[in-house]
Amino acid sequence: MKSRVSALDLAAVVADLQRAVGMRLQNVYDINQKTYLLKFAKPEHKELVVVESGIRMHATEFEREKQVQPSGFAMKLRKHLRQRRFTGLRQLGRDRVVSSTLAATSCPNSTTTSSASSTRPGNVILTDGNYTILSVLRVVKVNDEDEYRVGSHAAIRRALHAHPAQAPGRPDSLTDLIVKHPKDQAKRLLSSNSEFPAAIIEHALLSVGLRGSTKLTVADVEKALAAVRAAEDLATTTTSFRGYLISDSASQLHVDLQPVALAQYQTPSYSITEFDSFNAAADAYFSSLESQRAAQRARAADDAARAKLAAIQREQLLRVDALEAAQRAAERRARLVEIHADLVGAAIAVVNSALAAGMDWVDLGELVKVETAKGNPVASAITRLDLGVNTIYLRLRDPDARDKDSDETESDSDEDEPEEDRAASHAVRATRRAHRKALDPYVTVPIDLAQSAMANARALYATKKQSAAKQAKTLAVADRAMLSAQAKIQQDLAAAAKPSSAPMLAKLRKPMWFEKFHWCITSENYLVLGGKDMHQNETLVKRYLRPGDVYVHADLHGAPSVVIKNLGTKSDIEAGPSQGWPEIPPSTLAQAGTMALCQSRAWDSKVVTSAWWVWWHQVSKTAPTGEYVSTGSFIIRGRKNQLPPAQLVYGLGILFKVDEESVARHVGERDRGRRAVAGAAAGGVEKEEEQGAEEEEAMEEQEEGENGAQVNGGAEDERGAEDAAVAEVEAQPEAEDEDDDGDEESASDEVKRARAAADREAALVKAIPDAEWNTTMKAQVKVYAPQLAEVQRSGKKKGGK
Repeated sequence: MKSRVSALDLAAVVADLQRAVGMRLQNVYDINQKTYLLKFAKPEHKELVVVESGIRMHATEFEREKQVQPSGFAMKLRKHLRQRRFTGLRQLGRDRVVSSTLAATSCPNSTTTSSASSTRPGNVILTDGNYTILSVLRVVKVNDEDEYRVGSHAAIRRALHAHPAQAPGRPDSLTDLIVKHPKDQAKRLLSSNSEFPAAIIEHALLSVGLRGSTKLTVADVEKALAAVRAAEDLATTTTSFRGYLISDSASQLHVDLQPVALAQYQTPSYSITEFDSFNAAADAYFSSLESQRAAQRARAADDAARAKLAAIQREQLLRVDALEAAQRAAERRARLVEIHADLVGAAIAVVNSALAAGMDWVDLGELVKVETAKGNPVASAITRLDLGVNTIYLRLRDPDARDKDSDETESDSDEDEPEEDRAASHAVRATRRAHRKALDPYVTVPIDLAQSAMANARALYATKKQSAAKQAKTLAVADRAMLSAQAKIQQDLAAAAKPSSAPMLAKLRKPMWFEKFHWCITSENYLVLGGKDMHQNETLVKRYLRPGDVYVHADLHGAPSVVIKNLGTKSDIEAGPSQGWPEIPPSTLAQAGTMALCQSRAWDSKVVTSAWWVWWHQVSKTAPTGEYVSTGSFIIRGRKNQLPPAQLVYGLGILFKVDEESVARHVGERDRGRRAVAGAAAGGVEKEEEQGAEEEEAMEEQEEGENGAQVNGGAEDERGAEDAAVAEVEAQPEAEDEDDDGDEESASDEVKRARAAADREAALVKAIPDAEWNTTMKAQVKVYAPQLAEVQRSGKKKGGK
């Protein structure tokens, strides 16, 4: 598996990164102590370049977590390089050294060069235009004279003009190498004595009929020279590089990365993924390695947490076992003191009498040794005197514990038993033998000289009770301790999984062109854009206001210029203000107006007002003679279409972008929603037309009835308010003056006029396609219908007088 880029890889990277020349270095971030992220940018485009000292250098599409506090070297790079223009990038010969030049616009002759050393640890060096080192990642001493340190320049100049090792080009030199290294493989021998990597050498060897693992002989000199020439041609003549990511067919793990297609990987054992550029392949390769390392760190943290939890469990078990062992030991010692009470009492009496007689402690110890040698049973039981704490230690024999001989005797005696009895009691006897074998026949028991034998036994029983109480408490808090330990371990795992402690990769999403503005997508799929300042207002109208679009604004300070992008296509009939373009739905206009109001001073002032809209051809930057139009302001020609007053309600949403594999499953989702909205609106219009026709028939029947019979103004009818007004106008003349024929004719005319006004209102309602506006207008008709009836009544009274 490739761990660092080769010289040929670096040549492919340099060739691909020429697209960044001319950009400005916006910032420098440090990922870790050896890895740095350079951010180049120009209008509408940015480029991220990863530089890992001695390992790699390539463009990246992945976003990496940066250090919270930049390092000193990163701060030095920011100080000298930020906002400088990237003017050049070149590879020094065919070595793993890259020189990048950044120039300041204020001082065109001043350049700053950063170089990546070809040594295995690598280096990043910051110099000025004269190659004097300003800062260095690692201070390296090349030899007694040269050193990469701040202030020096000789080592840099030598490195810039150094030439890599030349491949053996003559038969005699290659023959000498073969004779000196007869056991070396061909690819290793040629790659170690040239500037070409082993993979390129192996590819060249295969092209001349030699395997990379072949051990060269003098007879293979001509083929080896041909392979060297082929490798040189490949490295020098190749100018157009692509990326080839080689993976193992079985495990699907990446094993190599190359800028050219190599012959040794053209086998079923490998699968090759081709990229348009080597930078893309290198980004995918090394990013997968970073993800694998991050996964390994996460697994290691999880394993460590599980091991810690297991250790806590073992500790709890050992603590409980120790308490149980202490109880068994205390009980056994107390039982032995009771069994050997006479011997214990005699030992206490002898030692106390000797001490009472004033015998020296040392002499008493010698006396015990002499009596033990004579076979005195009391003296033989005393193993140690600890008179400083008034204690002696007695070695007492446990009658229940049997030695090896007694166990053998018992097992021999089992042969006399019947076969079935021996089989029945075999498990019990085996358990007893294992328990007895674990017991030492002799136990050392501490004895307090100030107490009798039985008092010592009671003290030992009390010790057992204390251990039992401690064990009960330990068991009671064991579960709680385990839960607490598990919670602490989960916290540690969560902390380890945080991006700050375990950096994870996230692929950068390329922003859409409209994301630099305020933007939204309406419920009917229209894109609405709004400027963030006066310069964006200017850019939005000049660059993105196209034929068919609608311009929305509000007469308030700070209101942005809002543009609704028209989704429809122009028709052949250029009639009306839209000039053949489809109308923008009223709900979309209302949403755009709300956006314009919420971005203005009305939000802070809590002023409820309305916005207006015009077509694209009504917006102009040409001011009348003698006047000046400031940046972000425009001249509106023609009539402004006022929108209804809008509430200052603004929300934020999350828009998900699916990957390429999921696009097919989501095609047309928003279009279906849009068609559903349009269908509902169309259905509402048809329903209104049907209801209108039914109402007209009902009105005709009412006119034919005698004396203007009462009108059924059903509450369920959507024109009930208008019909009620007409019925009231018809009924009023009869109540005022039934015998006045002139008044009846006047009332009939007024009824006709009222009915005509109501029909015009109904026609206006039907002409508006949006259901929401229909509701608004019908509500207005219901409000004005009683006023119309009142006007008719007042006119009738005045005419009658």
